[in-house]
Amino acid sequence: MPTCRTLRFWRPGDRAGGQDASATRPFAGSASDARPSDCLGCRRKHVKFPLNNPALRCTNAPGTEGRQLLKSAPFPAGPAARRAAPPPRGVDFGRTVDKDDKLRAVILCAGQGRRLLPLTQNRPKCMLPVAGRPVLEWQLRALAENGITDVTVVTGFAAEVVDAMLLEVGELGRGVRTQFNPFFAVSDNTGSCFLVRDVIEGGSRYSGGCVLLNGDTLFEPGILRALLANAANAITVTIDRKPTYDADDMKVSLEGDRLRAIGKALPLDTVHGESIGMLLFREEGGRHFAEGVEAALRQPEGLKRWYLSVINALSASIPVGVVSIEGLSWGEIDFPADVAQAELLGQRWLQAEAG
Repeated sequence: MPTCRTLRFWRPGDRAGGQDASATRPFAGSASDARPSDCLGCRRKHVKFPLNNPALRCTNAPGTEGRQLLKSAPFPAGPAARRAAPPPRGVDFGRTVDKDDKLRAVILCAGQGRRLLPLTQNRPKCMLPVAGRPVLEWQLRALAENGITDVTVVTGFAAEVVDAMLLEVGELGRGVRTQFNPFFAVSDNTGSCFLVRDVIEGGSRYSGGCVLLNGDTLFEPGILRALLANAANAITVTIDRKPTYDADDMKVSLEGDRLRAIGKALPLDTVHGESIGMLLFREEGGRHFAEGVEAALRQPEGLKRWYLSVINALSASIPVGVVSIEGLSWGEIDFPADVAQAELLGQRWLQAEAG
């Protein structure tokens, strides 16, 4: 089978202790040395080849549908290369991929969180401790409680701190992959979404759906449960409502349960709630989002755009739904004052766990 642009490679002996060394070291051998491993785009097994061959792409990866499978670069010679050659152009690969009900999640953790300095001097804000656990661990626990263990974490600032934590949490981190964003210092979170657009699109089209989370959002498991149970559109934004909204809130304007606009600068008389930093993509929603991300990054200011600006643009042309989680507990950590509130939230959840 052909390969995907989001490949990970490994060589015999790399999987010492059950760890995939390919997470930090690309495969540098020849095609004849390649071994099958997981493809981040479609989660199937493939024969791997070096990434410097631009002709290779996974035919199971969403959005291919006969497009951009072959350029001018030749496939490597040998039996493995012949097995990997794609079918002719024009084949609808989406029809040949079995769909499963397994949900995926992507967590955006590349940012440092400069507004939280000095607390984030040596760690990203997803690693800030809340009631004795990093924010990311709280998120992974809530995802697992909802049956989601197939998780991709986009790292950037102090990525090694996240990697170390995932090794320490044992079984909780077993299904977690990391995708390093080398552009975290010069791009906003749309850049991170670009790097995992195949994961989001694949989870949306070929799995039960893909949850997209901000790395600084704390939430009780019931919030995700409500989103999964009530989402009725291909793209759904999770929202909360409160009496007043400040300048930093990601505000939403609605028409019934349909999103009409989302952004921090919406006129207050048009605001009906705020996004909590949790989205769900199903069916074609991931494809629409991936295409929107690519279109946004083609613009001069693309690297400085939030991914929710893509959702704002999409809402003008396709139905984007919302699910309100009023009454359930959540929080985001943007400023030092938020840390104390998050600690109280975490302590309350720990007490509930203890019974």
